[in-house]
Amino acid sequence: MSHCLATPALEFNIEGEFLGFAEPSQKYKYLRLQVGTEELTIKIAKSLRPFIKHTFHAGETIRVSGVRKLSHKTQQVQLKAQRIIPLEYADVVLPTASTPKACQPKLKVRVCQKSKCLKRGGKSLCASMQAALKDWDLQDQIAIEPTGCLGRCSSAPNLMIQPGKKLHSGICTKTLPKFERLLNTLLTSGKN
Repeated sequence: MSHCLATPALEFNIEGEFLGFAEPSQKYKYLRLQVGTEELTIKIAKSLRPFIKHTFHAGETIRVSGVRKLSHKTQQVQLKAQRIIPLEYADVVLPTASTPKACQPKLKVRVCQKSKCLKRGGKSLCASMQAALKDWDLQDQIAIEPTGCLGRCSSAPNLMIQPGKKLHSGICTKTLPKFERLLNTLLTSGKN
């Protein structure tokens, strides 16, 4: 009878140039990353795949965080991305892949950072919301994260609150007090 010892997963945090997807398909399962002279293929966590398609463009510098494990079959290190962000937004995103579940925010607010939303204030909305969370003392309970197109360009800027997939459109700095009430309601009710 043979016994296999479980190999512990180790965390990684890599910055490099996004080259595209390894197998362009509907699932976007792997991404290719150029780090120095080496090209890496990194598996994308299932929870990230719905948002990844239009988020990054070839040549963009990104930061990929996740876990690495040794495959018992191939004896090669496998990388699995749990967070992928453009390097220019690295200071906006809150929880890391290594944050224990007890310390992770209860809600994630994903703010679209594509053309129409950017033109209509999406970038400044991320910064304003981050500052507002500190003012409201909610920065430990809610994470603000940039994301790709949410599909409601005519109502930009757009954002999605998770868990769930409820889209909110037309949020701006003037409407942040109403948005604070909504976030507090969601935090206390556990629904969105």
